[in-house]
Amino acid sequence: AQNIEIQGRIKGVKRELGRLPNEGKSGLDGKLKGIVNAIGKLSEKREAVYEHVDFLVSDRATNRLTGIKYQSRKFGDQNYTKAKLYKHIEYVIAEKLEPLSDAETTSLLSAIDESPKPQPLPLYTFSPLLREIRQSVADLLERKIETSEKIQSLSLDYALEQWVRSGIERHKDSTGVCLFCGSRISDGRWDELRRHFDRASETLKSDIENIENKIANHKIEFERAYTVDKNNFYSLHSHCVSELLLLIEQVRNKYICLLDYMCNVLRRKRENIMQRYVFEDDDSIDALATEAAGKYYSLMKDTEEYTNTITNKIKEAQERLLYNEVLLFTREINYLYYKDQIDKFTNIIKDKEEEKRKTEADIKSLEDELKSLETQHSSESTAAELVNKYLCLYACDNLRLEVINGETTTEKAKCFFGVMRGASHARNLSDGERSLIAFCYF
Repeated sequence: AQNIEIQGRIKGVKRELGRLPNEGKSGLDGKLKGIVNAIGKLSEKREAVYEHVDFLVSDRATNRLTGIKYQSRKFGDQNYTKAKLYKHIEYVIAEKLEPLSDAETTSLLSAIDESPKPQPLPLYTFSPLLREIRQSVADLLERKIETSEKIQSLSLDYALEQWVRSGIERHKDSTGVCLFCGSRISDGRWDELRRHFDRASETLKSDIENIENKIANHKIEFERAYTVDKNNFYSLHSHCVSELLLLIEQVRNKYICLLDYMCNVLRRKRENIMQRYVFEDDDSIDALATEAAGKYYSLMKDTEEYTNTITNKIKEAQERLLYNEVLLFTREINYLYYKDQIDKFTNIIKDKEEEKRKTEADIKSLEDELKSLETQHSSESTAAELVNKYLCLYACDNLRLEVINGETTTEKAKCFFGVMRGASHARNLSDGERSLIAFCYF
C-alpha cells in the first residue's frame, strides 16, 4: 500500500514536471523551456535594435566625412569617441536642451574663427650691459697718466707716436743701428723712449681698445634688442602698440647715439692719452628704456588676458555647437524611440529572468522530492524490512531477507536479497517457506 502511494506521488510529481512518457514537453519543464526561448528571442530583438543605434552613433562620432571627431575646429575635440557621444546624448536629454536658432549658430561659428595669438616673447634689452660699458668708458676717460717723463712731440702727435711705437717693435732684435737712416741709436735715447712708453700708458691704451671692441660687438647685438612685432598683438590694442613703437624708436636712436659718442670720445682719448676728457652721459635713456619695458610688459599682460578670454569664448562656442549637433542627431535618428524599445525589452527580459528563476526553484524542489520518493520506492532495505515484518506476522520469525551487495565488478551497482535462517544462509527451503516468502515479497 505504501509503495502504491509512493508510486502515485512519483507519477504526480513527474506530471507536474512534465516528464511522463507520451505527454510531450509539458509541465514545469515545458514552461522553463518556453521562458528560455522567450528570453532568447527578446534578447535577439533588443540586440538588433541596439546594434542599429550603435552603428548610427558610431558613424556620427567617427565618420571621416561627417563625424564630430573630424570637425575639431567646429566642435573642439579631435579625440571624440562613440562613448563620448553616448554620454552627451544622455546629457542633452536630461537637460531638455532646445536647438539653437540660425542666428545663434552663425554667431557661435564667427566666435570660433577668431584665432588666439601666441604669447609675445619677453623684450630683449641690454640695460645692465649698457650701464657697465658707460661706467668703463667714464673711468678710462678720466684715468690720469703722469707727464713728467713723456716726450712732448710724441704726446701731441698720435700718428707720430704710433710710427715710433711700430719702429721700436722693429728694432727689438737690432744691433742698435737705425734701420731707416743707418745711424746708431744711443742708450740714452732708448731710455727716453722706454720712459715715454711706460706700462701705465700701454695698459690704458689696451683697455681703451678692449672697450672699443666690446662696443662694436654690442652694436651688432643691439640689432635684436627692443624689437616689437605689431602682428603679435590684437587690433584691439593697436593704439597702445603704436605708442610703444614710437617710444622704442626713441630708445633705439638714443642708444645708438650714445654708443657712437662713446666710440668717438674713446678714439680721441686713445690718440691723445695725456688729455683728460669728461664723459657726457645721457641719463634720459634709462628713463625711456624703463618706460618702454613697462609699456611692453603691460601690453603683454593685456594680450595674455585677452587671449584667455578668446580661448574661453571659443571653447564655450564649440561646446554649445557640439551639444546642438548631438541634440539634432538624437531627433534625426529618433533616438528616444529606440531607447524606449531597448528599455522595454530589457524590462520584459528582467521579468522573464525572474520567472525563470522561480520556475527553476520549483523544478529543483520537485526534483528533490522525486529523488526522495524514488529512493523510498526502490530501496531494497525498506523492502526487506517490510517482507521480514510480514514473515513475523505469519509466525515465521526464524526466516528473514537480507540485502546482499553484488560482489563482481559488473554487479557492484546491484543489490540482491538473501534468505537467512538465524545467522546463516537458509538452505533447502521447503515449498511452503518459498511460497510464504514470495507471498510476503509481492
